[in-house]
Amino acid sequence: MKAPVANQRKGAPMDDQVEVAPLSLDDPAWADLLCRSGGGGWVPEWLRSLPAHPDTFTEEWPELSSEGTTWPAGIAAFPHLVQIAESLRAGSRLEYAVVLGLIVADWEPDSMPGPPLPEAIDTAYRAAFPPALRLVAEESAFPLSNERDVRYVLMALAALQGVPELASCIDELDEEDTCPRYAAHIWGS
Repeated sequence: MKAPVANQRKGAPMDDQVEVAPLSLDDPAWADLLCRSGGGGWVPEWLRSLPAHPDTFTEEWPELSSEGTTWPAGIAAFPHLVQIAESLRAGSRLEYAVVLGLIVADWEPDSMPGPPLPEAIDTAYRAAFPPALRLVAEESAFPLSNERDVRYVLMALAALQGVPELASCIDELDEEDTCPRYAAHIWGS
């Protein structure tokens, strides 16, 4: 996987690239990476099990990114999730595409308790942006079942293009404070 070397926009991949490996699933550092409910020691086994138990993706991904917060374990898991999603059939990866976008859009490293994320994890995370962006773009070519899915694909594209404020606005379009007209359309008021 190629990794960026310099960053022009927050969350954007960088131009120059070098070979980078994601955090090994055998690395004990996972236990120290926070997720919503505590340490991320469970994440490597979950990632290993996803190909055989895809239903656990929906159940567990909110531990990595939820309620407007992406946890450090989500950043370390991001390149692995991209690789898993790439192994799935095109047209069946919408939930992965949306979650990848949420992880990027909701990552605020300065707001996390504890030590900063190790540079190697951050570099591997950013190295996975180009394949994640391709995956989201490929999924956007398939018919989407509802407006919510369209909105989330647009949010994921914005996040992976390095424009998190736009991604956040798209994500929050159904909130009356963000866009009263669209919120009224969605919620019928």
